[in-house]
Amino acid sequence: MTILPLDGIRVIDFTQVMLGPSCTQVLADYGAEVIKIEKVRIGDLSRWSLGSDPDGLNNPVFCSLNRNKKSLALDLKQPEARETVLTLLETADVVVNNFRPGVMERMGFGFEDLKKINRKLIYAVGTGFGLTGPYQHKGG
Repeated sequence: MTILPLDGIRVIDFTQVMLGPSCTQVLADYGAEVIKIEKVRIGDLSRWSLGSDPDGLNNPVFCSLNRNKKSLALDLKQPEARETVLTLLETADVVVNNFRPGVMERMGFGFEDLKKINRKLIYAVGTGFGLTGPYQHKGG
């Protein structure tokens, strides 16, 4: 059995499209347990990147960016789904998102919220337009 450098590390992945999934895909390739949180019925937006692909929602773009990951489709507006995520975050090592500034906070999963339940959690954010400045809300 091969031991990989990130074996035993749990990552909760709120990313979609390219930037975030590329990051978490590398973590998964190195052995981290990556649990991707996707929207119910929609999933990661890269599932729709090829339109009428014969593989449907598991098209090559989505699969290449999300290999070696587990996935949960959750409606985070539902209390049960939120509790599921909070339970996962209690034992997570890393949470990654690439939402616009303020989105995780509005969902109750901002850094200040999560450090109360897991002080050791690494909180990683990727953004194409920055967390501050005139373009921070672009892309949405």
